[in-house]
Amino acid sequence: MLERLNRSESSRMRLDLESAIEYLPGLASLALWCRFADTDEQAIAFTDGSTIYAGADYENFDVKERRFICLHEILHIALCHPQRFAELEKRETVSFNPKLLNIAADAIINGSLENLTGIETPSDAWTLARIWQCLEKSEDVANPDTSNKNSAHYSYNTSLSQQPRKIANLTRGDFVKINRWSCEELYYFLKTRCQTETEFYTILVDFDAKDSLAGDLRRKECKTCNPSDSQSALAEASEEKRNWQQRLNLLRGSAPELLERLAGELPRVETPWEQVFRNVVQTAFKEAIQTNYSRPSRRWLALEKDYAAEAGVNLPFAPDTFKKRGTRLTVALDTSGSIDRELLSRFLAEIAALCEFNQRILVLIVGDAVVHKIVEIDWRNATAELSAIKYTGGGGTDFRPVIEAASEYKPDALVYLTDLYGEAGDEPDFPVIWTTHGAAGKVPWGEQIELK
Repeated sequence: MLERLNRSESSRMRLDLESAIEYLPGLASLALWCRFADTDEQAIAFTDGSTIYAGADYENFDVKERRFICLHEILHIALCHPQRFAELEKRETVSFNPKLLNIAADAIINGSLENLTGIETPSDAWTLARIWQCLEKSEDVANPDTSNKNSAHYSYNTSLSQQPRKIANLTRGDFVKINRWSCEELYYFLKTRCQTETEFYTILVDFDAKDSLAGDLRRKECKTCNPSDSQSALAEASEEKRNWQQRLNLLRGSAPELLERLAGELPRVETPWEQVFRNVVQTAFKEAIQTNYSRPSRRWLALEKDYAAEAGVNLPFAPDTFKKRGTRLTVALDTSGSIDRELLSRFLAEIAALCEFNQRILVLIVGDAVVHKIVEIDWRNATAELSAIKYTGGGGTDFRPVIEAASEYKPDALVYLTDLYGEAGDEPDFPVIWTTHGAAGKVPWGEQIELK
């Protein structure tokens, strides 16, 4: 391993990588699948997904911090962050925010490396605890009166002061658990908060300006790329994820604590949510065999008398059966503020395509804690009708009124787009497909699909 690292083109990082092997041999072994280079750019370090560059400011840190920086950049590559960066950018086009994604990825990596032997986290690096401080600060700025009243009230009421503060239905303890997050989930959480609270983005940017490793995720320039090569690029990215999955699995014996922290962030080769969603909905619409016990089957009627007369045998009763084909899909939209406009448009386009393909009536229910609107849409013109609807809401979340309204239409399936933070009540007698995006609660019952 040392011989391989000695051949590295980066003279700045070589000694730190060699010393990291003494303290964290398993983790440092990931460097064997990375390339290293020096650059004169006024930066500390950055990566484009295949090469890690040590900038002119790299040597300004002490030994333990330099080891941390090396492992930080290696994990960016091992967790396929640049590839995921490109996927998100392609998916979101106009509204993509690379700064927020870099913050999310850095916070997860830095948290996973905390308290490991032989390395030291730079004091100004992003962590989940630091993001939580930004959340608290933005809420205090947005609601100064409430913040002052609470602090004054708590000083006289010790029982209230012990209650954990909640932001977006999360306590600090919930938020800083590294293994609950992937960088995409944290990115969308931050993006939603920035859209609803403009002050929050300003606070994040101020903190980010102090982070010495800010902006270390770079896109790889490709001057000869052909748009027709998108499929081959997608296949190549999937293969790269598979390779890193296998390499990280080899660390389960030498770095189990690290992999436990990164449980939600490890690269996965996943089926696109659109395909999963189509399969689930079409399964709900498949022909089902229904049994009618009040009527005998025709075959039983034809044979029962003959068997009784000729053989003296009474055939066991056979009920009538018939095929039932699903006819109605109900979609519930949680408009409590957790779903942004762009995701809503993508989701409704997918719903419209399903209605037209399966020729099904669509019942759309819009609500948060109460039902705001119910619209029955003809599958022949689903796209136009869905785009013409005005979606209102913004309050709290309670699933029970929406599910009760859906039950009146006797749907073959209910698709509920929400963050799962709300009261669900009892399970209805029809299948419910919970579709979530970003940070979400736990499924009370039914099936869950995570939108990417």
